[in-house]
Amino acid sequence: MLYPAMALLGMSVGGFASLSAICSQVVSPRVLGEAQGVLASMKAFMEGVGPLAFATAMTVAEGSVLPGSPWLIGAACMSVSVLLCLRLERAVQSANGLDEPEQVRE
Repeated sequence: MLYPAMALLGMSVGGFASLSAICSQVVSPRVLGEAQGVLASMKAFMEGVGPLAFATAMTVAEGSVLPGSPWLIGAACMSVSVLLCLRLERAVQSANGLDEPEQVRE
């Protein structure tokens, strides 16, 4: 069980690097440092608040009719984030003039 957990943890580190790379393409160079700082700050904030909030939600939901509701809420949040990432990818492509997947910008 330890190795699959380590694999997921490794992907999360790559996810932040990918998000930073996408941010550098979307944000203008004038405010790029500020945007990267906001990303890093939010990541650090959520690394501290996230486990505390989830532990509280698990404690509250433990005696309810649906004890796994925090997991369902987390899955819903992840689904929304995937949809937003797909929308962001299309926005980056259209901003770079790559409306068609086959078209290559010169």
